[in-house]
Formats: sequence, structure tokens, C-alpha cells
Amino acid sequence: GAHNGLRFLRVWAETKGHWQLFAMIDTPVVVRERASVEAQSGQGDCDNPCRTVPYKPKTAMDKAILKIWQETKMIEWKPNAAAWARYIGDEFMIINNTTIRTRPEREVIAKRQEQSGVGTPGDPILSMEIHDFGKTAAVMLSKHFPVRGGKPYNNLRVWALRDGRWQLTISQQSQISAAAPVAAVAGK
Repeated sequence: GAHNGLRFLRVWAETKGHWQLFAMIDTPVVVRERASVEAQSGQGDCDNPCRTVPYKPKTAMDKAILKIWQETKMIEWKPNAAAWARYIGDEFMIINNTTIRTRPEREVIAKRQEQSGVGTPGDPILSMEIHDFGKTAAVMLSKHFPVRGGKPYNNLRVWALRDGRWQLTISQQSQISAAAPVAAVAGK
């Protein structure tokens, strides 16, 4: 939802017959024309998060979700719009401090990057955890810093198992305003 210049996401879970707030994130959004994935596109390696992350999955479900997510990061780095869309739910939204994009809007960006041959190395992970809800839903919580440098941010992602594959349904990020900026690990 949106309220007073903030986008908010609340994830509720039913446990033992009653609903409880599991996770929440608030993001002040100043909408800009270019999405962060476009602004950060360019050269750079993507070891963390494309090949390695400082997280060890606890369940087979977590392992499968992490594998799919890392595939999407690899696909964003070496752009392939059709492959990326396979793992994204129809209702998908990505919300961060600079943009709000739906699946169709994000696909346009992916196609542009694929045509130009210039993708975006993923933002390195500082910490991560995945929480399973039954066999068809999960929440991924992670802390990142921008590959081109800047303030770290928190990310909350919701995953759903549909049509026999894990799909990302929402990804919301919020910059940690009190954190010190981190140096870039990749130049343009």
C-alpha cells in the first residue's frame, strides 16, 4: 500500500489458527524516470550474488528458491528478458527508493538491456535468510549494498510456487538511511 509518501509492505502468516505480522518494510519513494537497475547497468563482476552468497539454505525449498533467484541475477547481468520473465509472477512489482515498476515495465527494461548487451551486476548480499510458509510460499529477507556504491538497503521478497516453478511476486527495498555509504565494487 501507499500512505504519506511511503510504500509499505506487510506480510502476514497464519500460525496455529490466527494471523500474525511476520515482516514489514516501509519505503519512501521519490519516483524518477530511470529504474536503479538501469542506472547501475554497466561493467562489473557478479560473484556475489550471481554465484555465491553468505547464506546456506536450510531446506530443499530454500535451496530451490535461492537457485532460481541467483539465476534471475545472472540473467539481469547477462540480459535475457524472456528467461527473466519465466521466474516472475504476473502481479510482480519492484519498489525501491527511486522507482516502482510492474512486471511489464520491468520487462521493457530487460528487453532494452538485452538489445544493448549491457546488463546490471547484482548488488552484493551482506546477509540473507529465507522463511518457508507451507510448501508453496516463502519470504526472502536480505541486506545489500549497491554494486556501484552507496548506502546499504534491506529487501523483502515474496515467492510463490506456481505452474511447477518458483516465481517472485514482489520485491521491496528500503535504503538504510542511518548507514554509512559503502564503496563501489564495480565501476561503470
